[in-house]
Amino acid sequence: MDILMERVPADLITGVIVWKAHKILESCQEAFILRLFRMKNKTGFVKGLSSSPLSFTAGFCHVERVMRNLFVKKLYLWPRFHMDINACLEKCKPEVIELHLKMTTPVKQIQMAVLDLITETVQELRRSNSTIDTEEFTPENAISKSFEKILKVQLEPIWHQLSSRTKMLIADLKVMRTVLMYLTQYDCVTFYNLVNSLRTTETAIQSSGWMFLGAAETLFVNAKLRVFGSAASPTKKSVREDNAKKLKREYIDQNLEANPKWLALSEVLAEIREEVQEGKNLEKCLVVTQDDRTSQQLKEYLIDGAQVVLRRIFYRTIGAKMGLQPPPNLFRDKDKNMQKDKGKKGKKTKTTEEAKEEVTLTQITKKYEFVGQDKSEFTNEAETSEEIEEIRRRFLSPLIMVQSVRDNSDPFMMTRLL
Repeated sequence: MDILMERVPADLITGVIVWKAHKILESCQEAFILRLFRMKNKTGFVKGLSSSPLSFTAGFCHVERVMRNLFVKKLYLWPRFHMDINACLEKCKPEVIELHLKMTTPVKQIQMAVLDLITETVQELRRSNSTIDTEEFTPENAISKSFEKILKVQLEPIWHQLSSRTKMLIADLKVMRTVLMYLTQYDCVTFYNLVNSLRTTETAIQSSGWMFLGAAETLFVNAKLRVFGSAASPTKKSVREDNAKKLKREYIDQNLEANPKWLALSEVLAEIREEVQEGKNLEKCLVVTQDDRTSQQLKEYLIDGAQVVLRRIFYRTIGAKMGLQPPPNLFRDKDKNMQKDKGKKGKKTKTTEEAKEEVTLTQITKKYEFVGQDKSEFTNEAETSEEIEEIRRRFLSPLIMVQSVRDNSDPFMMTRLL
């Protein structure tokens, strides 16, 4: 708008750098800005950068249309193994430590079952479409991130000619890819709810019949095993009988399996806490997640522990359907107030639980006393800034911050944290 209303003199702009240039065709705003800039400035440079080469392969003459909208004439390809790129990256090479996690036995069996289902579906897809070039339709490519783009390039021109059987197989592949991704990303209760939602009659009718295979039964059984253990889940009839007898039934036969990533994160944070105890500064630790949901769940895990978080999810979803009574003090007061005030407008008042959680530095110094030190001496010495900083570092270091890469509420939150 500033360039359009000439509040910003376009002839004085040295140049424009466009990030994610492969999306210039989807975004009309950036293309319009570049057109205004080029109309009023013939000498300024325009550079488009992109780190997604596969995005230029979709559609007809995609690269040519992108260059036309960017008003550029030259195309440069810089792979990572290029000498200049490699030398530049080597100068500021980060120290990366990879942690290889061991999956539990039910998770391994679920993974193998989903891979068997994907293999069977891909083979059926190739048998049903002998006239289509299906060389890239392999189980290895089916679990890759670029498989949807491969399907789009191959089948989009002839989508109206495909049979309903082929379309169901493609839809089933997307479902299996989602299940395989959520297996390591979600907790055991949420994953069980996802898998259990696939066993409905409507989903079975719309599928290609993969639910009747033996691998599908292995998937359902092990997903249930991660939540309930070897014992069978309680029936609705038994729950109703207990309610009739006015007994507060609590299902104690849960065997909620914690995510191995949570345990690995706790070990890493424990190592960091031991290292920073020797330092004199207040250290900060940033935990980066993929989305806001994972970020919020990790915050609850670091505060309350794995079993408390999993039991909350259990009683919110499975327990609510079965009519099970949650144990006392399982949910926080602020969670209950949020559920009561859901849908109401206006500011929410602070609960007593929130006020209790806000602990000031003075309260920390009064609560904790060092061994062999008089309370009066501690109070007098703590008045100095050095002692206050030492106490602050001892009890608050490292300061753990959990932030998602894709923050829907504030896209610049990660930039401000860094």
